[in-house]
Amino acid sequence: MPGLLRKNQKIPVASAQFWVLEHIFFVLSTKMQIFLKMRLKFEHFVNMK
Repeated sequence: MPGLLRKNQKIPVASAQFWVLEHIFFVLSTKMQIFLKMRLKFEHFVNMK
């Protein structure tokens, strides 16, 4: 029984860490998408000259 209680206590911590990692990954992926879009626009602008 104590083992089950310990496992139940660990689950919220693990899920919180996972949520933080997921959030960081989401922010990084959105920043990368914005960066790639800006780079494509910049290349297009340079090619127009």
